[in-house]
Amino acid sequence: MANDRFSLPYCLSTIQISCTKQVTQFTQNENRRSANYQTNQWTHELVQSLGNHLVETLQERAKKLEENVQLMINGMDMDSLNLLELVDDINRLGLSNLLHEDINKAIDRIVSIEYLKDQTEKSLHETALLFRILTQHGFHVSQGANMFKSFKDEEKEFKAEISNGVHGMLSVYEASYLTFEGESLCEANTSSRTHLINLMKEGMKAKVTEQVRHALEGLPCHQSFHILEAQQYIDTYDKTKSHNLLLLKLATLYFNLVQSSHKKELKETSRWWRDFNLTSKLNFTRDILVETFFWLLRIFSESRFANYHRKTH
Repeated sequence: MANDRFSLPYCLSTIQISCTKQVTQFTQNENRRSANYQTNQWTHELVQSLGNHLVETLQERAKKLEENVQLMINGMDMDSLNLLELVDDINRLGLSNLLHEDINKAIDRIVSIEYLKDQTEKSLHETALLFRILTQHGFHVSQGANMFKSFKDEEKEFKAEISNGVHGMLSVYEASYLTFEGESLCEANTSSRTHLINLMKEGMKAKVTEQVRHALEGLPCHQSFHILEAQQYIDTYDKTKSHNLLLLKLATLYFNLVQSSHKKELKETSRWWRDFNLTSKLNFTRDILVETFFWLLRIFSESRFANYHRKTH
């Protein structure tokens, strides 16, 4: 009887079930109902006309800048906060693939510094940024009961003098998306968002307002489309007084090189798509080659996945 729960009851097993089928045949003169899709604006001719010049020159300049940036990252004596902000800038500028080894070295330096550092010395901005950066790079950071305790009042809300700080609240808001339900920082998502909205209403500098609005209206920085995030952050980073000119130049060049590589891939894919001529055979389907290619870049973002962009079409 051990298998009784896997078998049908006797009363059901004796029931006779009959069914009928109806076959509908279509003649060649009958057309499938159209979905009225809009005409594809990204024609093969338009894709092939995309400019793609000076790639070799850009590669030479980018290589020299990369070496200089690597020397800067590994050679400068920086404290934990400066290292954290540097790693964050590198990630947001779209350079994480290019400088991943240098980022790992910087993370190791941060961990060694934090091991010897008095936790009460850190600001809210540094504490939240430390949690986010280490978590993004695979470290399990235990928030514990005391991690944010010094920043909260008796009602477990952020103290008034702290909640008025834009950078601290923004760091808490971004870090809260990397927590699990029930953790102390997870509960701060709503409150930090409310504080940031109120601070925007009270008025702040235009550059800071742009940064806060982007964070509130878009996806969390670690979930956003890296290409679009890099493009936006390059523009924002250029406007900040404390920006690193060497890093900004490399980010701009590397963005153009990656864009050039994607254009080349798209042109090759478009030629394959035209030769395959599937749209004329299946005229009820949507012709969205460029949109599909863009979607694949979101999934397989790194340049070494270029073959996947072509194979999955």
